[in-house]
Amino acid sequence: MAGGLFKFKRHKSRGLWKGHQSPPEVRRTNRVVSNGKAKASGRQFLWLVIFLLLGGGVFWFLFLSPVFRLTTVDITGNRHSAYCDIRALADKQLSSKYLYLPQDNYWLFDKKSFKQALYDNFQLNDAQIKLRPTKLLIKLSEKDYTYIWQEGNLYYYINTVGDIILTKDSPVPDLLLINNPGPSLKQGRQIMIDPDYLDFANQLDQSLKNNSRGLSARQVVFDTTVRCLKIKLTAGPLLLFNTLASPSEQLNKLEHLRKNELRDGVIFNQQQYIDLRYSERIIYK
Repeated sequence: MAGGLFKFKRHKSRGLWKGHQSPPEVRRTNRVVSNGKAKASGRQFLWLVIFLLLGGGVFWFLFLSPVFRLTTVDITGNRHSAYCDIRALADKQLSSKYLYLPQDNYWLFDKKSFKQALYDNFQLNDAQIKLRPTKLLIKLSEKDYTYIWQEGNLYYYINTVGDIILTKDSPVPDLLLINNPGPSLKQGRQIMIDPDYLDFANQLDQSLKNNSRGLSARQVVFDTTVRCLKIKLTAGPLLLFNTLASPSEQLNKLEHLRKNELRDGVIFNQQQYIDLRYSERIIYK
């Protein structure tokens, strides 16, 4: 009986796990799932690296490589404007930033902004801006000058509406020169003068060249008096004209005076002035 008290019933080991999943099998399943996730993450990371490398390569090729860097500036059509001034403006635009990158690049250069800068700094009829992968092509059509406007020691070469095309310290003999002895009419890049006044001065000058002998040595003098234009003869009187009247009619009156009352050339040259502004009379002294 004592032996029976200490008798144990041996159970089979597999009976202890009856109805339960085997621990070794659980551990093997977890390792398979974990390995699958790691492989997926590795592939995603690899694709991300490839994408970044390709994107960076394309970005470098388009915006940073020498293939599209504007290194040559070609300027044509600048008859009056200095090449160095236009080139300096182009270099300024090329070195300026566009989204933190310099504009010396085919894709980044702002043609619209540069074209406006050309119009703001030069007297142009037109400006054409073209780009090649490494070239900036600038083709200009400049305004031309017709008259010379003098103020002090400066000579402004202007067109028919007063735009200043050039500024020099000397005139040329084949252009009409208008001297302004009074206050300056220069504002910015323009002489604020009535275009009709300039047109009248030009008509008068051409008529004197073609029809009136002995009056070629002369100077047109601007006067602030309303409707008045003055011509100073080098060896003769000051002539006063009405800018609203016909220049040919006033010159006809002058010729009549020279052939009659002042037909003596010496007496004519001794006059201080001859006023032709009034339709029915001539005043001279």
